[in-house]
Amino acid sequence: TADAREAAAKVENLTSTPGEDGKTITLTWTNPSTAWNGDALADLAEVKIYRNSMDNEIASVDATGKVGKQMSWTDENPEAGLQTYYVVPCRVAGEKGVSESWNAFGGKDTPGAPENVYLNKEGDALVLSWEAAKLGANDGWYDKANTKYTVTRLPDEKVVAKDITETTLKDEDFGTQMAYSYIIEPSNGEGVGTSTTSIGVVAGNAYSLPYDTKFMTADEASAWTAVDNNHDGQTFKYYSYDNYFDVDPYGFQLYTDYVISSDDYALSPKVTLEAGKKYRATFDCRFQYAYDTYHPDCIHNFEFTVGPGATAADQTTVLASYKNFQLDPPYYQVIPFELYFTPETSGDYNFGWHVTTDGSVTDVLRIVHARIEEVFDNDLKATALVGPLNPTNGAE
Repeated sequence: TADAREAAAKVENLTSTPGEDGKTITLTWTNPSTAWNGDALADLAEVKIYRNSMDNEIASVDATGKVGKQMSWTDENPEAGLQTYYVVPCRVAGEKGVSESWNAFGGKDTPGAPENVYLNKEGDALVLSWEAAKLGANDGWYDKANTKYTVTRLPDEKVVAKDITETTLKDEDFGTQMAYSYIIEPSNGEGVGTSTTSIGVVAGNAYSLPYDTKFMTADEASAWTAVDNNHDGQTFKYYSYDNYFDVDPYGFQLYTDYVISSDDYALSPKVTLEAGKKYRATFDCRFQYAYDTYHPDCIHNFEFTVGPGATAADQTTVLASYKNFQLDPPYYQVIPFELYFTPETSGDYNFGWHVTTDGSVTDVLRIVHARIEEVFDNDLKATALVGPLNPTNGAE
């Protein structure tokens, strides 16, 4: 509050700049042009500044003729640590207007969060880069020249660099393919600062067969690549909702748009295949709706693909194509699709589900289980077991 309704309104754009080594703090603000009651302010006499308490006045700055103008003042002897400043304009000497407060850090600060963090794929490696923070963790001055960084990779929590001074690194040593991200933690002589976490980018080694997933965790699903081929913002995403009513609460899920036709890929992690051998990819796909009175347009178009990479252009082989695919009720059906592939060339391959459903269809499609395996000449699958439920060694 202010001493009177005619007293000055609060200052605007209050901010601060720390000096070298945090030995000074400069406050900058714009004086009010109106009184607290909204009337035009004819003049100002002074601006009072308090630190940490309205009972601790540390400066009075002449403001004559500076209505609506920018002003600044420097605290030449700030206390160490976080300070709260109160800036109070006075229409006439001694008449307090509306106060404005600002927190500023005195002394040497720990580093602020690294800025402009980029994670890019270069071949099979990931290159991480960043820039030093402009200010410290508390927006104070910090010693950039002696700042070091520790970089921890997620999700495996591997420390890939410790106490480095460089602001870029290349990581080439991965486990199996998934989305990897990095925590960049700065520190200096004052302690550990504020960390920044990069985006996740898929990298890593191909999976050995058989590969099997039910998408039980986000890390497990991060090995898959979603391609929004028509850039409409709708794409496959990890789904997890442990709900009693949802019998398939995990998966890689796509909402088909009711305006724009779909053009989206869900691509498996890369698996190593040998030329001339036969492989089977099984996709258990869940369709939320069915073709009925309430959903007469629930007709889908999609295909299953395979290729030597996780882009749409890499998916060069169509294993099966479905046009005008529809299901009779009930809803929430899971349909298994089995696809077979014999590569001519050994290497790493990604299998995919490519959905191109028309824009008039609203549905929710979800891969709830996927398996990729080699098919052997004596490939047998047990369909039933006859005998005791708890067999004993030696029993007949």
